[in-house]
Amino acid sequence: MAEHVEGEWKSFVFRMAQPSDYPSILAHLRQNFYRDEPLCRHIGYEDALADEFDTFVSGAFNDNLSFIAVDKATEKIAGVRVTTNVRKEENHGLPPVNHKKTQAVVNVLIKLTEEADVFGKYPKISNYADFFLVSVDREFRGHGLASEIYERAFNMLTALKFPLIKCVFSSPYTQRIARKRGFIELGRSYFQDWRDENGDRNFPDATEDEYAVLMVKEL
Repeated sequence: MAEHVEGEWKSFVFRMAQPSDYPSILAHLRQNFYRDEPLCRHIGYEDALADEFDTFVSGAFNDNLSFIAVDKATEKIAGVRVTTNVRKEENHGLPPVNHKKTQAVVNVLIKLTEEADVFGKYPKISNYADFFLVSVDREFRGHGLASEIYERAFNMLTALKFPLIKCVFSSPYTQRIARKRGFIELGRSYFQDWRDENGDRNFPDATEDEYAVLMVKEL
């Protein structure tokens, strides 16, 4: 597995995530993904939201499919790919959440996943890989690192004989990457459609053309 991910590329070293890396990965996500991912950005960062997302990510590490890209000069984490193995016979839900903002984000993911019904549409598969998240440090964006992360993930999952990859893409950039890489859309949800119990928008700064899309790619 590691041979399909690990190695040098430009000024980075790729390696599979190890338990000793987990604190640094979570710190990276707090400074980048939890602030810049579109749903989180629109709803507003809070430490309580990050605490709950840390729980999700920590659970995802258990599948040993996650990897990082480290800047050779500084040894700083430049990019992270977190992937999980979703099995048909297991509970596919996320752990309970308490924070209102976390629940608003999670509701979008749950709705898309339920409506897409991946196992219903692909009844012959018993599991699939879920691209839980990809994150690139602000310092290293714009140099093709995200695309390289996707390429290495595809190589690894193909070698492991995963039949399909599923992902919810909320960024226009990652949506473009996904379509170029052969992902097909199973459902989308516009940010402006989501409201709280008082009728107020959950993502008030979102524009009418912003949405999350659930897509899959057969391997």
